[in-house]
Amino acid sequence: MSKNFTLAYNGKILSLSTPKIMGVINLNNDSFYFGSRIQSETAFIEKAEKMLLDGAAILDIGVASSRPGAEIIDKSLEADLISRYLPILRKAFNDSWISVDTYHSQTASLAIDLGADIINDISGGHIDKNMLEIINRNKCPYIAMHMRGTPNDMQSQVNYEDIMIELLEYFNKIIAQVSPIVKSNLMIDPGIGFAKTLDQNYQILNNLSILKILNQPILIGISRKSLIYKYLEISIEDSLNGTTVLNTIALLKGANILRVHDVKEAHQVISLCNKVENS
Repeated sequence: MSKNFTLAYNGKILSLSTPKIMGVINLNNDSFYFGSRIQSETAFIEKAEKMLLDGAAILDIGVASSRPGAEIIDKSLEADLISRYLPILRKAFNDSWISVDTYHSQTASLAIDLGADIINDISGGHIDKNMLEIINRNKCPYIAMHMRGTPNDMQSQVNYEDIMIELLEYFNKIIAQVSPIVKSNLMIDPGIGFAKTLDQNYQILNNLSILKILNQPILIGISRKSLIYKYLEISIEDSLNGTTVLNTIALLKGANILRVHDVKEAHQVISLCNKVENS
């Protein structure tokens, strides 16, 4: 089910020989899912601790909302919140893998200086052209997601001739721009819900194994997204079961990392899939 990829940085090693979980913590008022928002230091640490105890291998903290229609965040606001919360997390969980979700190179540089292990960029470097330079300079693990445009206008840019060919070409361009060390720690995310129609999202999931051609770990972020609740005509709050179903499919198609709001349930999915595979 999962290839034996390994991440190495800051004296830590994370094997992806079995799929891993990235837990989402949002430091804003605008995230599409209310349950992921945190606005106090105590709640922040409590949520991070629970995610780690429930089975998260990576904690992903972000300030900018990336829901459809969201505006580009002010870099100073993002930097202020990262400067406030990241050191607290690093001190409390020194051995844990911490990812910072940002598309600003200045924020990425700051986060790396403050102890971040991974930069998670929804734009794959196209919003801020200096991002890959910062990543290469710091030899930092990097998650490159596929998206056209920005969150504000991405849903008007969904005209693909062949979306899987687009993804392969997009990621190949990024792979060609990173150093060999970064390439060994580069994860790719097809960007479910970003510049995609509902049907295109399901097409990507059905054909996810094609991306294994790139020989990079695949991260999937499906958790409670609109392809679930809009298709099933339910609320975001009721979309956990659908998330579990699609996470299972993603694992069977080759996903190495699941980015989720609900860590315990995702951990159960991985455990059961591993049991089936090894029986």
